[in-house]
Amino acid sequence: MAGFEHPDAVLWGTLAVCAVLPWILRKVTVKAVRWALVGLLAADLLLMLATYLGFTTYHYMGPQLGFSQSGNPQSWLLVAAAVLVVLPMAVDVVLKKALKPWRTLVLVAAVLLVVAGPAVFNIVSLEAYLAGGGGFGPYEGDYAGEVTVWNDPAAWASSIRAAAASTLAFPAVVVGGLLVLRRRFAA
Repeated sequence: MAGFEHPDAVLWGTLAVCAVLPWILRKVTVKAVRWALVGLLAADLLLMLATYLGFTTYHYMGPQLGFSQSGNPQSWLLVAAAVLVVLPMAVDVVLKKALKPWRTLVLVAAVLLVVAGPAVFNIVSLEAYLAGGGGFGPYEGDYAGEVTVWNDPAAWASSIRAAAASTLAFPAVVVGGLLVLRRRFAA
């Protein structure tokens, strides 16, 4: 399986595209150019997500879906990319420049859920598990240290429930905050 030699460089490059392209999209009026830029942004986000989840890098045990026992430093890059992509849309909704604000809010929620969702899930599940007294190990046998072993399955199950709730709540809280800001700017 082929993979990228330096996945961090890929993530930083895609983050730069995520920071610039959405603002350019606000100003483009030619429909064909707009669709091409949307396609480029979607491909960029998919590349970033695939790199984070481990599908574009080689791992002996297969894709790790972004989870690491010591925390994945790329998680915050993925959350930042999602926020940077939806920021121009959020500004348009709050300042009442969006032609279809409800459709824009649904798009904001969808992008946050799909792009930042895995990172939020991994961050919350690891932190909740470790805060609940969980740990990893003992590692024995042929694959010692390569396979994640949870020493407290009940704490892990509880942290998974908290992570799932947080993953679903993140877009809802952002959309709710945008609606409150929109109402404040209406007065």
